[in-house]
Amino acid sequence: MKKSLFLFIIFLLFFGCSDVKPPKENKDSPFRTTVPSQIYFKNMRSLHYTETDTKQEGVKRFEPKSIEKNAIRPKVFPIIYQNWLKDEAYIVFEKLDAPKESLSVELNIGASEESSKFQLGNFKSHFDLAQKIYQNPSNFQLYIYENEEKRKILKESKDALIVLSDYFKLLE
Repeated sequence: MKKSLFLFIIFLLFFGCSDVKPPKENKDSPFRTTVPSQIYFKNMRSLHYTETDTKQEGVKRFEPKSIEKNAIRPKVFPIIYQNWLKDEAYIVFEKLDAPKESLSVELNIGASEESSKFQLGNFKSHFDLAQKIYQNPSNFQLYIYENEEKRKILKESKDALIVLSDYFKLLE
């Protein structure tokens, strides 16, 4: 009796444990975050942000509190989205009065006439724009095209640079 009960338990343990492998992680993703950088952001930097859960599961939106304090709100501002289920973080330049709208922007850096145009529709294009601004933080101007008209929306914003700095630290 004891022997058959022992064999039955071994049988259950052997066949009861599945060999389901966890999904493959995309370690080459430029949006990848690490646990230490997430802890640092959550404990130290998130105090400067208003955190909201989005309708998507596992995605948190961090909007800088400095936007709320300013009497003159910028038209477009970088917002951090953290997908903690995938261990990824995204930077999105959102139009504050219409956040879901796709943007067409132009970036001028320095006194040169060199400009870069971005069609902001996916996370990669937002990331490329953020990286370009972060690498050249002084003397940048960002323009948006609305109704065929070019309008300046962000110029050497210290608050925007702080958000970009926090974002790239989150990716370390």
